[in-house]
Amino acid sequence: MAKTTNSVAQACAKIEIQPGCTGSWYDIGGEMTTITLPEEAVTTGSMAVFNADTHVLNSGKKEPITAAVSGVYTEEATEAFERVRAVWGAAGCNKQMCVRATPQGGSIGDLEIYVGDADDRALLVGFKPPDLDAGSGDPAAFSFSVFGNYTFDTKAS
Repeated sequence: MAKTTNSVAQACAKIEIQPGCTGSWYDIGGEMTTITLPEEAVTTGSMAVFNADTHVLNSGKKEPITAAVSGVYTEEATEAFERVRAVWGAAGCNKQMCVRATPQGGSIGDLEIYVGDADDRALLVGFKPPDLDAGSGDPAAFSFSVFGNYTFDTKAS
């Protein structure tokens, strides 16, 4: 088998958020450094029966995942930390936040990995302000987590 020549550089991805899962998408790639998408899985089950050594196996629906996003802490109103903090700080339940990542950078036709959609809203379930270290010159970092279903069959438009 021939070696691929079409690999995608991770550093060229585009990351966006959509507070409330409606309205405008905000490109947060200038502040964010990682997005971690866990392996997608389906619910599974089994039941033992009397006349066999093995269980009857079954599977169900895709389970939601928790996507973890981290990046540079800033206090600019239009940048990621403040946008995510506004959703986190809003009163009430169901803090909705959709996330999408485009591994090839977001050109028309590029594959998007999308957490949340019009029917299955994604929820902001974690928010971590920066740790601070007096002995470091590195930028301060923060992180947040979004819980929902994801799809990866959408093309950027």
